[in-house]
Amino acid sequence: MPIAVTERPPRREVIAMLGDAVAAMDALLNDARRAVGERVSVDGRVVSRRFDSEQRATHGLAWLATYVEAIRQLVNYAQHLADGGGFGEIEELLVRIGAGEYLAQVLGGIAMSQSEIVRLSDLGLSAAAVAARVNPAVEHLIATGNTPHRRARLMELMRERHHATVGACGLDEMLDSIREEMRKFAEDRVAPFAQAWHLRNEYIPLDVIAQMAELGVFSLTIPEDYEGMGLGKESMCVVSEELSRGYIGVGSLGTRSEIAAELILGSGTEEQKRKWLPKIASGQVLPTAVFTEPNTGSDLASLKTRAVRQGDVYKIYGNKTWITHPVRADLMTLLVRTNPAETGYRGLSMLLAEKPRGTDADPFPVLGMTGTEIGVLGYRGMKEYEIAFDGFAVKAHNLLGGIEGLGFKQLMATFEAARIQTAARAIGVAQAAMEQAIRRADCRLPAYRRQDRDDGGRSHDRAPAHLLCRAAEGFRPPLRSRSRHGQAFGGACCLGGRRQCGAGARRQRFRRRISGVANSMRCAHSQYFRRRRRDSGPGHRPAAARRIELVSHRSGWPERLRNTCRPGRIDFSQGEGMRARSLCGSIPVRISTGLDRSDA
Repeated sequence: MPIAVTERPPRREVIAMLGDAVAAMDALLNDARRAVGERVSVDGRVVSRRFDSEQRATHGLAWLATYVEAIRQLVNYAQHLADGGGFGEIEELLVRIGAGEYLAQVLGGIAMSQSEIVRLSDLGLSAAAVAARVNPAVEHLIATGNTPHRRARLMELMRERHHATVGACGLDEMLDSIREEMRKFAEDRVAPFAQAWHLRNEYIPLDVIAQMAELGVFSLTIPEDYEGMGLGKESMCVVSEELSRGYIGVGSLGTRSEIAAELILGSGTEEQKRKWLPKIASGQVLPTAVFTEPNTGSDLASLKTRAVRQGDVYKIYGNKTWITHPVRADLMTLLVRTNPAETGYRGLSMLLAEKPRGTDADPFPVLGMTGTEIGVLGYRGMKEYEIAFDGFAVKAHNLLGGIEGLGFKQLMATFEAARIQTAARAIGVAQAAMEQAIRRADCRLPAYRRQDRDDGGRSHDRAPAHLLCRAAEGFRPPLRSRSRHGQAFGGACCLGGRRQCGAGARRQRFRRRISGVANSMRCAHSQYFRRRRRDSGPGHRPAAARRIELVSHRSGWPERLRNTCRPGRIDFSQGEGMRARSLCGSIPVRISTGLDRSDA
């Protein structure tokens, strides 16, 4: 039941209330975990056949766990800032709007995709069981969190501040310094040229990559013993966010180095570590990951590319696809099957395959390796290839760890770090798209500005976009703990401890000022918005909004429901086409709004 709120609690009380809400969500998550566990288990053991038949429930459980963790990290963010005296009005708005919306979606339905919504009933929880877990804190935060007034106030504060990041990030001095320098680099050396690189399908220039190496982009998480910076995963996230804000291709360059370094550091011999890690850290060696095969996708245990031992070399036979940046790579982390008698993951091994750099004219100047470029609409700058191996030779001492049959386990132990970096890139792209939208809105014609003022400045779109970025960033701080390689992540945000970088020389590296700051990022957004402005007059209303108005009129729904921002029932992104895009127009970031079932 909604609660009528007459006064706003002090900020410390809000944090305490958020803590009570997290406790309620934890209890709800435990109930859901038990209910789903009963569906997929027999005598306490998970049965694969049952697990496959309950994919919707297991998938929904993962989404629920992610939402609960996001709310928890928003609370931790608020507590961290409050302890340091930095929990101001804008930070409170971000936390209250974000927590209120996520709580509402947990109870009303989580949009796993544009066409699939999971509800607690799908996980085996009855309405009575859910109601028993909902406490007054949850009801209060839903009723007073994501409201039009708070969204409008947040947008007002965002317009007053012309910084790229609105609200305190809660980072320490070192990470703030890293963020600032990477932002300057992206604005000066990346953003002004990114659209041209994309339109011409060009590689990111090698001089830009060299400057990234000088700034330490490829050495962030490599230990100092191997000439790296020795920083934690959080530094990698900060760097990836800022570089992807300029161009996702640049932000992605570090992923291949991160994967290779994680593999070598976690599973390589000491000789392999001494040979490769310093070269990766300096940017002298550019790695690429060669895992995926046609018709297997992410099912890496089913891959068929063979490695046949012949004396002191392995001869490689097979095909790989969707390989990013292979032409200019010097080192391939190559997953192959060394034991054809084993059809599962046990027969796989990881090779550190050296190769010469190629060009567009001669992409693979080495015997036994050919490839064809895969044309892509977005995510350019490194180029994707399908590669065929026919007798390509790899030295036997480049078998990772020196033991066959461990490739799949070695890869799985390092995949999470790469996925964290991928998530950081998505945050950077979303931030860039949001900034473009705000700049566009602030430059609109007077008639548009009057319309925006009358309907709350479209704050129901832009404020959630900003808080979504901040909520996603909330998964970053716990990563600062596991800065040392070789420690497996036990799951999102359950890490402890911290490692600080004390070397003054490294600190100074990030404090260097890069001269010149270019104009605002130019990308496909400008063309997209110009097209919308040409096609739409001042009185234009998106088709989705017109359909909603028609349905609400016929159904007799009250006016207030038309603009309700509740769990995803009506997806404005499909009818309106408003998506956060990368510089090249890919990677949609969806904000789903709509009508709550209880209201209807």
